[in-house]
Amino acid sequence: MSNLPGPTNLRDFVATASPALPLLPLVRILPVSELIEIFTTGKIAAADRKIYKTKLCYFFYGKPAYQVEGHGNQRFVNNAAACIILKTAKMPKPTHVFPFDTGAYQDKRYASYLPRKHKIEDFELEPNLLSAQRLVTLFYENNHKYFRGQPSPSVTPSVLDYASQSYRDISRSEISTDFDERCSTCEFSFDADISVDRHSIEGIVLPDQAWDDANVKHQCQSVWNIKPIIYPLVRSTVGARTFVIYTRVGDYYLKRKYL
Repeated sequence: MSNLPGPTNLRDFVATASPALPLLPLVRILPVSELIEIFTTGKIAAADRKIYKTKLCYFFYGKPAYQVEGHGNQRFVNNAAACIILKTAKMPKPTHVFPFDTGAYQDKRYASYLPRKHKIEDFELEPNLLSAQRLVTLFYENNHKYFRGQPSPSVTPSVLDYASQSYRDISRSEISTDFDERCSTCEFSFDADISVDRHSIEGIVLPDQAWDDANVKHQCQSVWNIKPIIYPLVRSTVGARTFVIYTRVGDYYLKRKYL
């Protein structure tokens, strides 16, 4: 145990902050084609990932930053993105919590911001809800700035704390061809399937062509008892569609006083 007067790692540095309120939802973006499995099974299934040798189910804290894969301008409804918004308080205890998208770390997209010797565990936070809330306060000041990707200018970690310095610099980056908003979006993972039912789901963002389907209407209205947030499906790039969803979710958060 260190006798130093201040924190020298990201986990301890984040623990010094007070939690940002209110607690934000967890979100999962996926293509419309994957909704049928959730409708049928009532859950989002854990899946294999590179970093850990176990199946995990991934979500982002508050921000719908994930981009569904796709090339060029398209309006193929099955590949269009849907965003599931879940009540964080109804979720089980997370297995891992990180301040950023670990897939980008695994793909070395943050490499230019990291020292020669580093490991993913140096960026892992305490696996609980408070870690995300404290991260928001420490690095972004409040939920609104976190959602908008506006980092605090006054974060001063110890020079011995490379992980906090690296994350601060990544979150402050203005231009990058290596990563997107996922670099400053807190990631939760669970080592089990996550139930999606009327008790756990708060909302869903859908393209209008998906909402026109009778099965989708039945699931949302009769099974989940929610009113979806609709966006127009026009021919566009994946990035443009992600921006539309981000805007729709932001408007929803403002109405619900999350921001």
